[in-house]
Amino acid sequence: MSNYPEWDSSAVNPDIYIEKYTDYVKTSELREILDGKTVAIVGPSSHIDGQNLGNYIDSFDVVVRVGFLEEPTEIAMKDYGSRTDIIIHSFNSFEIPVASRNIGYLSKCKHIICGMVSNDFINDHEFFFDSLRERSIKVQNVDDSYLYGFFRSVGTICNLGTVGIEIILKYEIKSLFVTGINFYNMGKYGKVYNEEYFDVVSSKMGVYKNELNGIVTGISARSDLHSQKPQIEHFKSVARSDDRVLLDKYLENNLFVS
Repeated sequence: MSNYPEWDSSAVNPDIYIEKYTDYVKTSELREILDGKTVAIVGPSSHIDGQNLGNYIDSFDVVVRVGFLEEPTEIAMKDYGSRTDIIIHSFNSFEIPVASRNIGYLSKCKHIICGMVSNDFINDHEFFFDSLRERSIKVQNVDDSYLYGFFRSVGTICNLGTVGIEIILKYEIKSLFVTGINFYNMGKYGKVYNEEYFDVVSSKMGVYKNELNGIVTGISARSDLHSQKPQIEHFKSVARSDDRVLLDKYLENNLFVS
């Protein structure tokens, strides 16, 4: 484990308590959905606002949404697309109640992926995912030992967008268009989310305060836990080495600046 980068997170270095990191386990259900397909992975970044990317996003064979627990409104669909085939989310203790109120939206999806570790709220995860499976909603709760190993290889506890990109690229896809993911304005923070998403996470999840008026700081986004620099460096390497990765204009203009 000594070949990993320096650990840059307030979380305990997982080397201390993980004996062996494991590989990601691909499932037959996700292979069927993803293999041989063109894919768009869409986050809730405000930089897509007004770009009218909706039709382009919907033109991909598979649309993956990161962090969305409510269906985009018709106004947002013009920029963020209307389809949701796969949802990737953390499903932590303050997100599960919102997800539970939007089971209809989740039910429209082909698959749900939990891309964050479960050890802090394993009972909540197991209960919620069992309730989804009872509704015939397919769910993969990604193994903690893989996620911690991925975090260790990057050097920090990664945000969901970084995890989502990594997981989708495990499959034999044709291409992956990455949009709506901005690494918190390349680590500068500020107005990083679109208004609809910020409203959900502030008023319904209580992550941010409404009086922040859409502005996210490093403190409120837990930059101590999720350092952006190692995630940006990791994604730079992925974008350079994997020709399946297609960047939106924001990433094209900002990812390789520094």
